[in-house]
Amino acid sequence: MPDVATTDRWQEIERYSPWLVLAISLAITFLLWQHAHRSSVQEQKIEFDSRVNVITDRIHRRIAYYEQVLHGVRAFYLNQHEMELNEFSGYIAALGVEEHFPGTQGISFAPLVSDAGKPAHIRMLRRSGLPDYDIKPAGRRPSYAPVAFIEPLNERNARVLGFDNLSSPSRKATIELARDRNAAVISEKLVLKQENGQDMQAGFLMFLPVYRRGAEHDTLAARQANIDGWFAASFRMANLMADVLDEHAEGLGLEVFDGGEISGQSRMFATPDSMQQKVSPLFQEATAINVAGRKWSMQFFSLPEFEGKRDTSAERNAVLAGGTMSLLLSFITWLLMRDRTRVIQTTATITRE
Repeated sequence: MPDVATTDRWQEIERYSPWLVLAISLAITFLLWQHAHRSSVQEQKIEFDSRVNVITDRIHRRIAYYEQVLHGVRAFYLNQHEMELNEFSGYIAALGVEEHFPGTQGISFAPLVSDAGKPAHIRMLRRSGLPDYDIKPAGRRPSYAPVAFIEPLNERNARVLGFDNLSSPSRKATIELARDRNAAVISEKLVLKQENGQDMQAGFLMFLPVYRRGAEHDTLAARQANIDGWFAASFRMANLMADVLDEHAEGLGLEVFDGGEISGQSRMFATPDSMQQKVSPLFQEATAINVAGRKWSMQFFSLPEFEGKRDTSAERNAVLAGGTMSLLLSFITWLLMRDRTRVIQTTATITRE
């Protein structure tokens, strides 16, 4: 028969069993919530990675589109006996660059001009409808690569007419690399000559060489000897990226850097307030792409807007169902232990009597 010691033991069991059941049930609930949380985070990570891939692919495609435009302009040039300003303007207008290729500041042509041929070059451009045309900066140099044609010929682009690309070390390095490779090459990060001090943006240029009609250019020596000039597309980075990103970048932050260095000096583009928003993001990814012979480093990160769209219904259900079941099981355990203790106490009393 139960004695006092047995009764005391059951009282201890009654006291702690519900709490033990509650602890075990809540632990199981936590594991269920953790599994649901990992699943929802993984699903959102898949969406994040998908958007990163889409944006990266769109950048590649957009640069490839502009490269094809330059190839088309070069083909048009080679089919002309001598390209005039109005012919160049008409062809670019027919392409509808501003409409179909947003992000391009302008498309230009820079012929290679010797110092001896400089006066004749200037006279020709002035006769063609540019009375104030001159090669900039002033001074004599062995050769020049001045911007002779540019379209659309708006106020910004008019600022670059006559600028000698060979007078800029970075531009010179780019056009010489394009000449030697016979391929489109992108410049390093630079400030375009089109900038007027308002809404300043980082920019870059894409150069494509053109060689003298009928001349050989199969070897490096032949390409260097027979270079005729360069077609170029100029880009303001923020304008370009605004069109590339569109709805795919909603809730994402992005920074683009020139080359492999990640610094403020090499930063070409950043989404608004990116420096504040990228603190401890849920998702982030760093990648590098090669665009027309130039490396760009990119950093993607999720913003609160994107992270807040994560589906947490499974987590809420796990917590709600698990919490309810934990409390219910604990209450049932308490009832059972209480009734069992009462039976033992009653039996012990009867036994003593």
